[in-house]
Amino acid sequence: MKKKNIIIAGLTLLGLTACSDFLDVEAPSSVTDEYVFSNTEEANTLLNGVYQALASNNTYGNALLTTYNLNSDVEFTTSSAESQTASHNEYKLFDAEADASGLINLWNQFYTTIERANNFVNAAEKSNLATNEDMLQMIGEAKCIRAMNYLDLVILFGDVPFSLTRSYDSDDMVMPISDRDVILSTLIDDLSKAAPKMKLSSDVSEGVERCTKEFAWALIARMAMFRGGYSLRPNTASSSDVGTMQRPNDYQQYYQIAKTYCDSVMKANTHSLSKDWYDVFIDECNYRVDNDDDP
Repeated sequence: MKKKNIIIAGLTLLGLTACSDFLDVEAPSSVTDEYVFSNTEEANTLLNGVYQALASNNTYGNALLTTYNLNSDVEFTTSSAESQTASHNEYKLFDAEADASGLINLWNQFYTTIERANNFVNAAEKSNLATNEDMLQMIGEAKCIRAMNYLDLVILFGDVPFSLTRSYDSDDMVMPISDRDVILSTLIDDLSKAAPKMKLSSDVSEGVERCTKEFAWALIARMAMFRGGYSLRPNTASSSDVGTMQRPNDYQQYYQIAKTYCDSVMKANTHSLSKDWYDVFIDECNYRVDNDDDP
């Protein structure tokens, strides 16, 4: 009887081991960096996911245009209702709830897009296609999208959490808050190295619908202008102090960078800006891509 029990126990353990081996399989839905970056077509699909995040209604697809970029010296909106919205998240009308739900959505989407861009760049630069001409263009596009999101974060919030490493590769899941000047200087340097390897819009089938060399140059100039300009700096010694408007001591250096890269865009002579305003809308509605003008 005892021998019989030992045999049964042994068979049970063997079955559990076999079951464990059976369950220890790779999910069919999972893909590796090696697979995604085995060819440019698969890589471009991943890059489309970065663009998709960029078009979110919480940022560039809506909110940054209709909520956070109005009521300035050039654009204005108003409401006849005593209460502008049910949630009171109309920041353009200086009306918001204490929980700032709309602002939280904006913040979260910025970092969702940045994480996708970091994921693409980190994996692409380690791949066997890292020196491929088309891949270098795509890496530049992801870096442009990342920089654009960080620039608008800095414009809205000042010093913010900053990292160019995807969470998957990070030792610390918490991004450290970085000084805005450090953030912009790092991004300017990053794009300055990526832009020469990117293509002009005339050489990209999607034209100005994608980030190109001229876009990177213009974005560097814009970041440099903000880097050298005035912004509200906090008084870290007093939480009740609203801070002071200051600009960095090296502002002239960044104004020169802005001038240099604006000059690069103009000298490239790839954008005539001569299209009639009516044709801009007609072409957009008919999905006609421009590569020598601007929408």
